[in-house]
Amino acid sequence: MPGATKNMGIHFTQGGPRSLGEEGINMPEIICKICGRNFPKGYTNKKGEFVSGQGLLLNHVAIAHTNEYIELQEKLDNIYPEREEG
Repeated sequence: MPGATKNMGIHFTQGGPRSLGEEGINMPEIICKICGRNFPKGYTNKKGEFVSGQGLLLNHVAIAHTNEYIELQEKLDNIYPEREEG
């Protein structure tokens, strides 16, 4: 979904610090502008792979806000129709 954040009006912002576990590691958050849900900026999964918070947010938007995404995309298509070559 390249460019989805631009088209959807979602912006990656940093929230307050969030404590991760007992170690007290503070990490900025990414906040969904539609519902306000917080996502960590990133974490390492059990396999030792880094998981991006932006990817988590995009998956969240695609699943939880599908209707909002479709409505916004239709509005954008009406405002900026594709130019026909000719």
